[in-house]
Amino acid sequence: MAETAVLFLIDKLIPLLTQEATLLQGIHGEVADIKDELESIQSFLKDADARAAAEEEMSEGIKTWVKQVREAAFHIEVAIDRYLLHMAQQSHQRGFTGFLHKIIRLPKSLKPRHNIASEIQGFKASVQKIKERSEKYSFKSTSQGSSSGAQNVRWNDPRKDSLYLEDADVVGIEAPRDELINWLVEGPSDRIVVSVVGMGGLGKTTLVKKVYNHQIVRGHFDCHAWILVSQSYKIEDLLKSIIKQFCEARREFPLPGIDTMDEQSLINILRDYLRQKRKSSPIHVYKLQPLPPNEAWELFCKGGGLLSTKDKTILEWQNLQNSLGIELQRNPHLSAINKILSLSFEDLPYNLKSCFLYLGMYPEDYYINCIKLIRQWIAEGFVKEIEGKTLEEVGREYLTELIHRSLVQVTRVDFDGKVRLCRLHDLFREIVLQKMKGLSFVHVLSKQESKFEGLTRRMAVNRVSYSVLKLFKDTHIFSLLLFNLDELPKSFMRDFFANFKLLKVMDFEDAPLDFIPEDVGSLFHLRYLSLRNTKVKLLPKFIGKLQNLETLDLKQSHIYEIPVEINNLRKLRHFIAYNRDFKIDFSLTQEKGVKLQKGIGCLKDLQKLYHVEANHEGAIDLITELESLRQLRKLGMKNLTRETGRALCASIEKMNHLESLDVTSISKDEILDLQSISSPPQFLQRLYIQGRLDQLPNWIPKLQHLSRLRICWSRLSDDPMKAFQNLPNLLELRIFNQSYNGEQLQSVKITLLAYGMRVGNCTRQ
Repeated sequence: MAETAVLFLIDKLIPLLTQEATLLQGIHGEVADIKDELESIQSFLKDADARAAAEEEMSEGIKTWVKQVREAAFHIEVAIDRYLLHMAQQSHQRGFTGFLHKIIRLPKSLKPRHNIASEIQGFKASVQKIKERSEKYSFKSTSQGSSSGAQNVRWNDPRKDSLYLEDADVVGIEAPRDELINWLVEGPSDRIVVSVVGMGGLGKTTLVKKVYNHQIVRGHFDCHAWILVSQSYKIEDLLKSIIKQFCEARREFPLPGIDTMDEQSLINILRDYLRQKRKSSPIHVYKLQPLPPNEAWELFCKGGGLLSTKDKTILEWQNLQNSLGIELQRNPHLSAINKILSLSFEDLPYNLKSCFLYLGMYPEDYYINCIKLIRQWIAEGFVKEIEGKTLEEVGREYLTELIHRSLVQVTRVDFDGKVRLCRLHDLFREIVLQKMKGLSFVHVLSKQESKFEGLTRRMAVNRVSYSVLKLFKDTHIFSLLLFNLDELPKSFMRDFFANFKLLKVMDFEDAPLDFIPEDVGSLFHLRYLSLRNTKVKLLPKFIGKLQNLETLDLKQSHIYEIPVEINNLRKLRHFIAYNRDFKIDFSLTQEKGVKLQKGIGCLKDLQKLYHVEANHEGAIDLITELESLRQLRKLGMKNLTRETGRALCASIEKMNHLESLDVTSISKDEILDLQSISSPPQFLQRLYIQGRLDQLPNWIPKLQHLSRLRICWSRLSDDPMKAFQNLPNLLELRIFNQSYNGEQLQSVKITLLAYGMRVGNCTRQ
């Protein structure tokens, strides 16, 4: 775990030392030296973490050394962020007036800069001493790579115990066992691969071993081999084990010289055994499901089960649930589960470890918005750039990897197959909470744990009173997520924004908040700000000072007019700002966007702009500027007229990456003119048109990637159905609310890949 903290800091320092070197004026050399020393220490940390995972006896000296490395990484990161903040504050003053201010304030500004620089020099010396002390612990320097690197660490696989369970001790295995046996015995005679997947501790190893040992399977195959791939292994040892077991099953003598053969020779021998099975069929994946309630009760309550030693009272079992984390560590019946679940974590690459731990910031059983989560990962710096992909696409791949590893559970899938909501299983959440504390990664302030001492990078606050919250004084935190709060007074908000200067992620979604102080502009490092579903009405103009802001989420807030200073946010990627009135029926006026000022065209990194009002003076100029936003993926426009609709078409033609377009007219009688797009965005996947049309836009049949199409209040005279029949990727089609003035829509064959078609209330009323 300590390696994760160091690697993350190294990754942070590299761009600062190259692309943004001017920001480190005065301390560049010290920071470069710190990076070099940390890279040396990192290789030793890999060995220390491997020893901890293998549960070797670690001396107190080693534990202290690892803790010192972790804390040094924390303090270095804080000091560098403070230095960058100070430099940014000095650069804000421009022109002659700014020059005078700099001269007047020069003595005051030099002192804090000098103090922070001295701190960093001190950290450099500390890191050098830490590296020197590592020599007496005989750490092995290991290169970053796969688990097959053979770390020469004694490692006890906690899964081995499951191999010796009697059938009577196993609950609910009969049905999956019999299904897998049928796949192996009754399936195709060609070589097949069967992969059993599921969450750690679910019983996959037990199931597969029972299948392997079953007499029907043993009698069907002329040779067989069982191997366990641990965290530290050698390919040669695995191949030798398979070949020796094959020889034994066939009653053959072991091959002479096998113990001295290299990897390629062993592979060639193994190929000879499988030469008649070279033709392969598709891989079969068996997803092992949790036990149904009746079998789960049997497992928990039978002899040796988790509940077998507890009094059969609601209070006793509730106490067990509330103390599950402690039970995982001390209860002998659960210690193996703790180790098995921890294996899943230890096997992750370090950047995925950070992403996985971050889920622990959300409350238990919380349904996490995947898009929001990925944006927070990006703001934290967990997502690494890959050429040809956006950070959002890479972040989505990270999430998919965690899901495929059965570490994250899917709770809702969108119409196009993308995961919309996810959650963390209770057992994995307990493991995450353990790891977070050990790494000083996150502290969760809750009713159960309302005190905090020590270091932490992030804070999640859930169901605590204001009297507890106001006592929190750690101004060095980088991220703050709030859940289920009853009170956030203005006085607290003013003090908070004035003192917590290093924040990168600030999520006030659903908070009892109606005010944002002007000091928000002092949060130089802020990358993610959510005021979603709050009662905030005004956005201060100082928002324009947040030069690193990437996500601004104002959805369901009461903000309408956006200050022109927002055009200074050159790194802004996602701007979500609309309010939906759920008290009124579905109509053109149910949703309201925000009013933007001229100048939006300079936000070149913007990917999402949703929704913008077009019913004000200067709207034509604003819409014309949109053509400069070449990275836009999602655009929503409200209250369009015939004229602004035409102007929008000209801008849309320039948006080559646009994937989602949502347009709404100013009234039911106002005609939307959307005909003038000769070359529509080729990757457009979602199209929503709400408003009257003279005719269906003739470019819609050209949208070969279109998957969702919704049209309402269009009052079309010509039947539109024929235009939709050649859209190859259409998943959902909805035509409703006075969309067609004819008597009946034409019956044509439309192949929808999934989801379905809704045609309702589409005729003249």
